Amino acid sequence: MPPRCHRDRGGQTKEYEAARAGIQVRPGEFAEKVEVRLSPLPCFKGLSERERRARYRAMVAGIEREARKKFGRGGRRVLGVRGILKQHPHRRPRKIKKKPAPLFHCSNPDKWREYRDDYRWFV
Repeated sequence: MPPRCHRDRGGQTKEYEAARAGIQVRPGEFAEKVEVRLSPLPCFKGLSERERRARYRAMVAGIEREARKKFGRGGRRVLGVRGILKQHPHRRPRKIKKKPAPLFHCSNPDKWREYRDDYRWFV
């Protein structure tokens, strides 16, 4: 695969620190080019690029099918690419869950109750 470049490596931090020190800098003044070599996942190493892309497409299609199944039951629909791109990135959701965060997570209900009781005793 051809190397990819990433524009900024710590430049934003340096710009921020310079601004805090009262030094005027142009945006991107501290940016550095860094070469990043991408390689296939080890499980796909023996496949051609065409076969790898086909596998990636199949994985994405499987994930989309699972999401449709999951959200289809609750009456919700999957947005899809167009729907996601139409959204404004700073828009707030219509409904926000107002449940308090759990004190802790536990996969065993008996252990959960034990932790809860211990916590209540402690408090």
